[in-house]
Amino acid sequence: MKADPGEKNDVAAKHPEVVKELDAAYDKWWDSVQSGMVNEDAIGPKVNPFKELYEKQFGAGSK
Repeated sequence: MKADPGEKNDVAAKHPEVVKELDAAYDKWWDSVQSGMVNEDAIGPKVNPFKELYEKQFGAGSK
């Protein structure tokens, strides 16, 4: 990361063991978070509640 902070060079082919380790870690993490995704299909409010409170306090159109 220090040598290529913008990640312009793909070094995955040079380090297949690291790629395999990272893939496994990601898969394990993904499996662990699946059960917590209970609100995936939730429908949010028509108006953002923070925006609504801001407009009540400062008036509509204030910035």
